[in-house]
Amino acid sequence: VDDLKYDPLYAKAAEFRMPIVFHTEGEKYGSSHTRVAAAARRHPECPMILAHLSGAQIEAMVRELKRTPNLYVQHMHLGRPKNEQR
Repeated sequence: VDDLKYDPLYAKAAEFRMPIVFHTEGEKYGSSHTRVAAAARRHPECPMILAHLSGAQIEAMVRELKRTPNLYVQHMHLGRPKNEQR
């Protein structure tokens, strides 16, 4: 998602203030939250939304959110410790 070939698409979305939602994956994949954040920083007028993050990504994701004002989170899947009862 942070490949420069997508910049024209992000620029057009920014022109229309159209948000883009990314279903993010772990860091070893092309749609990781840090790669989306890199694209968002190149296009500060384009709202970019991270969807379906897991608890394992929370620390790095919070760092990216703090430094990228046009980056948002839809929701996260946070698991409970195995010994915690409902």
